[in-house]
Amino acid sequence: MKEENFYKLIILSMIVFAVIFWFKENSHYNKILNNGKSTICKLTLCEQRGKSSVAFVKYYIDGKKYRTSAGGCPKGREDKVNKYFSMKYDEENPNDIIVDFSSEIKDSISIKELEEKIKFSMFN
Repeated sequence: MKEENFYKLIILSMIVFAVIFWFKENSHYNKILNNGKSTICKLTLCEQRGKSSVAFVKYYIDGKKYRTSAGGCPKGREDKVNKYFSMKYDEENPNDIIVDFSSEIKDSISIKELEEKIKFSMFN
């Protein structure tokens, strides 16, 4: 009987931790979505990893270049690689981002400005 109660306690603890984790992640997502700063990014790579995929984007914030995973690849990814999209980021941690792959940026001035900033250089 004691062993059965122990397993029930373990299962209940796992469920509670899963719910807490889900609420924490969901509130973090909403924080970025509602209070995040906006910029543009370039989708540079979509990589297949088993049954899932990972999208990588480059962007520039406050004098620093970033290359970060942006979650899963968008639908029609073959046509979206090397294109520019709007994104929101957490001001406290610019690695936390939400990219809107449905909102392609076509403003040539913004694109040229971003390209100049994320251009590869061995010295910066």
